[in-house]
Amino acid sequence: MKFKLEINEKKDLIKYIKKEKIKFLSLSYVGVDSNLKSLTFVCNDLDYINLLLSSSVRIASVFLHEKISVQPALLFPSYERVFLNPFSTHPMVHILCKIKDKTHSLSPYAPDTILMKANEKLEETGIKVKVGGELEYYVLYNKDEMFFPTFKKQYHSTSPFTLYESMRNEALDLLSHLGIQVKYGHSESGKLMFTKNLVAEQHEVEFLPTPVLQAALDLVLGRWVICNLAQKYKVHTTFAPIIKYNSPGNGLHLHLELLKNTKNVVKTKKNSLSSYSFQAIAGLLRFSPSLCVFGNAHPLSYYRLASKKDTPSSISWGEESRKELIRIPLQDITPPTIEFRAPDGCAVIPLLLAGVLVALRYGLKMAKNSKKWTSRFYFQEKENQNLPQTHKKAIKELNKMRKYYEEEGVFPKETLDSIILDLNSYENLPLSSLINRYLFYFPFTFSSD
Repeated sequence: MKFKLEINEKKDLIKYIKKEKIKFLSLSYVGVDSNLKSLTFVCNDLDYINLLLSSSVRIASVFLHEKISVQPALLFPSYERVFLNPFSTHPMVHILCKIKDKTHSLSPYAPDTILMKANEKLEETGIKVKVGGELEYYVLYNKDEMFFPTFKKQYHSTSPFTLYESMRNEALDLLSHLGIQVKYGHSESGKLMFTKNLVAEQHEVEFLPTPVLQAALDLVLGRWVICNLAQKYKVHTTFAPIIKYNSPGNGLHLHLELLKNTKNVVKTKKNSLSSYSFQAIAGLLRFSPSLCVFGNAHPLSYYRLASKKDTPSSISWGEESRKELIRIPLQDITPPTIEFRAPDGCAVIPLLLAGVLVALRYGLKMAKNSKKWTSRFYFQEKENQNLPQTHKKAIKELNKMRKYYEEEGVFPKETLDSIILDLNSYENLPLSSLINRYLFYFPFTFSSD
């Protein structure tokens, strides 16, 4: 069944609601924590639904920390993404909304506005970006369900050696019917006893590169679908950066495709890296310590980076090693990309992608120096400069680079201040206590009435 709806205006949506006997309409948006949020309305009174779709709905201040500012916002229905909820017991339609302020201008604090502005500024350079993400997660289930009690790496294992392959395959199917371009799914390396009663097995869903604004929402919906399926299968799922000491963590690797006049320009005709790629790599290297505040914002993030389990710890780049911060993967069915490997499964997706675009724009201005500059960070046996090892060090790096993030109003000062406040609130607890408290946590859930 197709869940993505080709609806372009209000009258078509009302007609569809009436014809298909839709019970609920959800006005949805993406929160700062990168999760799908909704206000749900019953569709019994179509006159009321017509009024709703012709106006706006006020929501509380959810994009800034309450100590920074109280900025109520308005939801305005948009028709860029309308879809049926595959999990609702009664027919429900979601419509993604624009977030506006009291002047009816786009709210500068909404994550999708920040990403849109960052994308506009990048495109002024003549370069556009497509993004494909690798979404890793663990499924936690009762040990009595495990038919093959082995805990060796399960990378690319199939059923029956991987128990929840069917859940992952259902995610692939649902995502494709939501109009999302998935590349493939597979078992990841992690398989371990999480507690004496719970087994954790790791999976991955990878997305094809799509325009960056679409890619952000696709990844948000990817996490939403996987969490809904966990409820359906009566298991737990977590995107936490690490779930046990010395175990593989959950990453959110980003594949960046650079386009000029619709043509991929990552490599030259001779299959060597283009000048655009060296500029992009230079920008990512320069900004990578500060990007940790968006891509590694979870209380467990730096345990993953320190584990060195196919994760980067230093600021370096190359072609092969999975421990590099940036690598150029072997080209396959997709066009060549630049892979950024630091972010984890609980990254704040729209803000992370906005930050990556700021970094790319900076790099594209280094046209004369980028190739020589990046050679200093080419992967070698010796240790390069390390990524931040704590949230406080990441905040320090952000403050060094704030002028670039805030340039031309892309990242509001209040947004960065809110993030810093939240990161500074994390308690310094032992790893086991952090895992117990934050296993299912997503950073930056701001709200005030």
